[in-house]
Amino acid sequence: MRNKQTNHIPWKIRSGSSSFWWDNWLRVGPLAHFTTNSNRFNNDKVTDFMEDGQWNTRKVSQLAPHEQVQKILSFQIQLQQGQQDQAVWTLNSNGIFSVSSTWNIIREAREKTKFNTYTWHKSIPFKCSFLLWRTIRGKLLTNEKLANFGIGAGGIIRNQNGELILAFSTPLGQGTNNQAEVEAAILGLSWCANLRYKNVIL
Repeated sequence: MRNKQTNHIPWKIRSGSSSFWWDNWLRVGPLAHFTTNSNRFNNDKVTDFMEDGQWNTRKVSQLAPHEQVQKILSFQIQLQQGQQDQAVWTLNSNGIFSVSSTWNIIREAREKTKFNTYTWHKSIPFKCSFLLWRTIRGKLLTNEKLANFGIGAGGIIRNQNGELILAFSTPLGQGTNNQAEVEAAILGLSWCANLRYKNVIL
């Protein structure tokens, strides 16, 4: 997912402060992805590979990924001192990031069906559509579903002022919601009995 997004965020070079290895300034993706050389873990900036506003041919040839050397040397940069490099979001014409455009590239687009069209209709409240969607796909947490996950019992005992006396929890294995509530009540009452509390509100 991260690689999908990175490919749509090229960097506009101004002062050359972008990471030479990890920012997509060459429009081919991070250069670090084209090599296994340990140099890619250095904090090199684009300007570290330049000298007097021009590419340092020797350094680029020695350290940059071999298949990208010619592309780097032919990449024209007009350095602007004091101007930070700028990330550009290519999926919007204005270059500004938006959640909706990101969603469009990471989601799994599926063919629309009549059922989905009727389920997610704008005239139906979202919570009703969501409930129907979960019901059809067996996603509702019924007692039978919860039994497969296993249940647990837990509770809190407080005094008459609401101050915490103790809290407890324990796994119970498979069972239902009702079983978990009953077991929790039994455990809580047992603790109260052991602590000699007689006036108990459950």
